[in-house]
Amino acid sequence: MSGDDLSFPLPGSELIWRAVIAAGAGNAERAADLTLCLIFGSDSDGLYGVCCDIATYARASLGGLNQSSATPGPDGGPWTLDHIRPRRDRSIREQEFAEDFLTAYCAADDVATLALYDGAVGTGEVYIGAALAQLICDVAEVTGNALGHSLAALR
Repeated sequence: MSGDDLSFPLPGSELIWRAVIAAGAGNAERAADLTLCLIFGSDSDGLYGVCCDIATYARASLGGLNQSSATPGPDGGPWTLDHIRPRRDRSIREQEFAEDFLTAYCAADDVATLALYDGAVGTGEVYIGAALAQLICDVAEVTGNALGHSLAALR
């Protein structure tokens, strides 16, 4: 099986993993194709789960940084999402969604993540697709930044 083979149904977790890797590698076309597979393979409830599964990578990256004594946070405190995530233009709705969803998910605020998702779904399929794609891109950047800090600590 090649890395680009989508001729059979892939489990959602593998699609997410592949989409995050493609976005992190700068392969926007591949990330977009995989994002579409995630969207069309899920109903509304399932798509909320997809958003949470995507955000899990960011939460795990943050947790990994905080668990390692080799990577103390800035000023000796714990790492926060703001230390490793990109700052986005909040006037662009999908960027605002991705930032707010990651913040809520990493804080384990299920009520907020569900409210954000419900608000996004209520604006239509085109918007939720763009919001999901932005979430994947932000998570790819967060995981890449976390990995960069971890590798720098090993040098």
